[in-house]
Amino acid sequence: MYHDVVEEGSTQHKQSLVNRDTNKTFEANLKALKGFRILSLEDAVAEIRQENELIDDTIAITFDDGYRGVYDYAYPLLREYNIPATVFLTNDWINGKMVPWWEELELLVKQTDFGSISWENIYRILNITSNETPIRFDNSIKSKKKFIQLARSILMKLCDDDRTGAILKIKEIFLEDQNVNLDDIKALSWDQIIEMSGNNIFFGAHTCSHLNLSFTDLTTAEEEIVTSKSEIECKINGPVKGFAYPYGYDYEGYNKFRPILGKIGFDYAVTAYAGYNYKDTDLYRLYRSAMPPSESVAIARRLYYLGLST
Repeated sequence: MYHDVVEEGSTQHKQSLVNRDTNKTFEANLKALKGFRILSLEDAVAEIRQENELIDDTIAITFDDGYRGVYDYAYPLLREYNIPATVFLTNDWINGKMVPWWEELELLVKQTDFGSISWENIYRILNITSNETPIRFDNSIKSKKKFIQLARSILMKLCDDDRTGAILKIKEIFLEDQNVNLDDIKALSWDQIIEMSGNNIFFGAHTCSHLNLSFTDLTTAEEEIVTSKSEIECKINGPVKGFAYPYGYDYEGYNKFRPILGKIGFDYAVTAYAGYNYKDTDLYRLYRSAMPPSESVAIARRLYYLGLST
């Protein structure tokens, strides 16, 4: 499971506060796949449905959200190695109606002087309570990375309205009247999606607005999922068979969406829970593992075999 891919050595790569794959780390992962059986996720699911089994050492590659880097850096490598992949799209981002909140948060943190803000207010916004001395963050890269990891893990599990409110409050404290420039954070265009769809890249739905479905009523969820699926199918002039749960952490909670997804016409859905998928795995709650960025082919091969994730 991947999200973004950036250019090795680029400003976006060097200044990132989160782990991002580069074209070099992604290529190392592809080289490490030698000897494995590589299918599109669509073909793997079809095999399970038709044969009631899946051959061992079968791997499928997926991307979430629809980052421009998939087209710029991953797609050329996938074509070079003749490897299929599936990209789950957040329609509102593709259509320019939103930007991912986690990207805005990272830029806020990059631009903020951590030595000049009230951490008690930040802890209150994030609902951080502790009997011990609270962590004091500073302007070091290590410290800011630690804050990003903590804040994202908390914010992603909030309902969408509460998260939006929390981020607005954080922004007021961090930047006051300054602007956040998100020009470097780009989504795929429909033209790029259409081009890739004709070249061994499959597309799935990821809701329109990247809803946290754990807090969403079934009617609203169904509307978003249907709209996402229908628009993608119209654009690529082909079927959309898969769905990815935004955030993907609520394995048990996602079970309630199984009837809706089947009714709408999805063959499968994926979570962000790490693990292997077998013939008895719930096809509407498939496991996926993330690969840590590394330029080592040997490390990637070992992780593929062990099924580890970060």
